[in-house]
Amino acid sequence: MNHKITAIDILNSFGKKKFAAYAFVFLFFVTLIVIYNNLLYSSVRENIVRSGEATAMRSAEEFDEFLTSGNDAIALAEFTLNDMIINGSSE
Repeated sequence: MNHKITAIDILNSFGKKKFAAYAFVFLFFVTLIVIYNNLLYSSVRENIVRSGEATAMRSAEEFDEFLTSGNDAIALAEFTLNDMIINGSSE
C-alpha cells in the first residue's frame, strides 16, 4: 500500500511526447520572461542614469549661476570703489 510515486512513474503515465511538449512550452515562456526582464532592467537603468545626469547638469548650472552672481557683486563693488578712488570720494 505504501507505493511511492517517482518521477519516472509520472513520466510514463503522462506520456513522454506530451511531457516533452509541455516542458518545451514551459521553458519557452520562462525564456521569454527572462529576456523581457533583462530588457526592462536595462531600459530602467538607462533612464535612471540619464535622469541622474540631467539632474547633475541642472545642479551644476544653478551652482554656476550662484557663483556668477557673487562674482558680479564683487565686480560691482570693485567698480564702485575704483570710481570713488578716482573721484576722491573715498577720503
